[in-house]
Amino acid sequence: MFSKPKITDTASSSDATNLVKNDTNDLLDVFVVQLCIPGDFDGDERVDQGDFEILESCLTGPGVRPREECKKADLDVDLDVDLYDFTILQSYYTGS
Repeated sequence: MFSKPKITDTASSSDATNLVKNDTNDLLDVFVVQLCIPGDFDGDERVDQGDFEILESCLTGPGVRPREECKKADLDVDLDVDLYDFTILQSYYTGS
């Protein structure tokens, strides 16, 4: 009934437009891919002072679960926000 989708490594907006124009199915398939930069908590596509301040306000230390609004700061996904998460943020920090 449905054909298996093809997966490519990269795609541009023109690729997506051509896919929609050339789609012969009655259904419209829409795929949204959001690139995520670890530590970019404010979504401005860079890891900077604003992101550091968010992580800093969420630090719990090892073994202490973060508040609900701070779960995104658990970059190593070990149920706490500690220096390991800071290390990940630091490796992506641009400072701009």
